[in-house]
Amino acid sequence: MHILYLVRLLVQRVTDSPQTRGAEPTHVVHPFLRWAGGKRWLVQELRGRFPVEYRTYYEPFLGSGAVFFGLQPQRAVLADLNSELIHCYETVREHWVSVLAHLTEHARCHGARHYYRMRREVPKDRARRAARFIY
Repeated sequence: MHILYLVRLLVQRVTDSPQTRGAEPTHVVHPFLRWAGGKRWLVQELRGRFPVEYRTYYEPFLGSGAVFFGLQPQRAVLADLNSELIHCYETVREHWVSVLAHLTEHARCHGARHYYRMRREVPKDRARRAARFIY
């Protein structure tokens, strides 16, 4: 069930892909990852603590991106020490259709056997690697 939810989110809520870069957001975007220490539950309260106007939003601890997705800034610099996490975000931004295809395959094959096989794999393909990280 969780993986199907992620697939739906990727289809509905991809931001800043090459196809939509520069376009105004037409809907609310939500994080597609769950992350320990995530601020998803706190975003509404935090929103009022941010300045109304700023040039660039800087996020040094991206995680699930709850604050970033909650604010939906025009310009942002996103960072995290977890290189796999950053790779995942970059790949979803640039190759979301391929990531979605791999997630759909994970959803179709989901089960203990598939899960543990995916944990052992280290895919070279960017989209496959990002989908594995999300899965």
